Amino acid sequence: MDRILNEPLTEYLIVKKELLKDNQFAKKFTSEFKEIIENAISDKHYIVKNSVGNGNWANCPWIAIFDPLITKTAQEGYYLVYLFCEDMTGVYLSINQGITEVAKTYKKNKKDILLIRANNYRAKIDMLEAYNHTEIDLKISNNNSDSKLYEFGNIYSKFYSKESIPAKEEIIKDLNYFLDKYKELVYNDNEEIDEDEKKGFFEKKQLKYHYRIERNSNLAKQVKKIKGYKCECCSFKFSDKYKHLGEKFIEAHHLYPISKLDFGYHRIDPEKDFAVLCSNCHRMIHKLDDPSDLSGLKRMINQK
Repeated sequence: MDRILNEPLTEYLIVKKELLKDNQFAKKFTSEFKEIIENAISDKHYIVKNSVGNGNWANCPWIAIFDPLITKTAQEGYYLVYLFCEDMTGVYLSINQGITEVAKTYKKNKKDILLIRANNYRAKIDMLEAYNHTEIDLKISNNNSDSKLYEFGNIYSKFYSKESIPAKEEIIKDLNYFLDKYKELVYNDNEEIDEDEKKGFFEKKQLKYHYRIERNSNLAKQVKKIKGYKCECCSFKFSDKYKHLGEKFIEAHHLYPISKLDFGYHRIDPEKDFAVLCSNCHRMIHKLDDPSDLSGLKRMINQK
């Protein structure tokens, strides 16, 4: 595990003088190092990606861990990432933000937007003083470089100096701690839940995670593509009522019992784990003691 920190810090500035294409170090970084991280993570629903650049060497190579309910790319959302300093004096383990989305959306004040968001995210997690690095310095030589924005996107981090990389046991311990903080942020970064939807025997985190699954746009699109646009409870079709306005409109509801959710460990099947519901049925099923009871809601609708 310590290899993924030691070897880039020692070798990267040397190999950057070579061509990136077919470079052996680049291949090792993007394959072997990725596999090492994947093997170190017990929760297999996370996605690991890394990069040393595209066409040209990156100023700050990175290895990132994504919760697919938040993002599958370093361009948007927030994620956990090893960010190497440009001068290779050290590396940060950082909960950071996708800078590309912000750069495209906000033509001015990008740094301020990232800082505001970072402060908001920090307020949603408990941070240990020992890890509490809210500012990072990637030693960027060009202040106009996009890489500079990662300094402002940092939410929470730990720094490893090239001169004092810890043993692999400590690195793994830190990784698991930051994964817990990332998971905590995912749980807490959600819309408020109505009082009548807070069923007493459901843990709040389970219900929030349930809602997070339903509101994941990429997953919802897959569900609707597979299951169509007719409510599975009352057979309502928005296109029948609202013509072109209702075309391809329906809501995705997660059927896996909330009480059995393991806070991030559940693999999601768009075909088996979801129903497509009209807005009314979706609202009503969340008022049931068991919001996975699709057949129970059907019986209620069909009662004379």
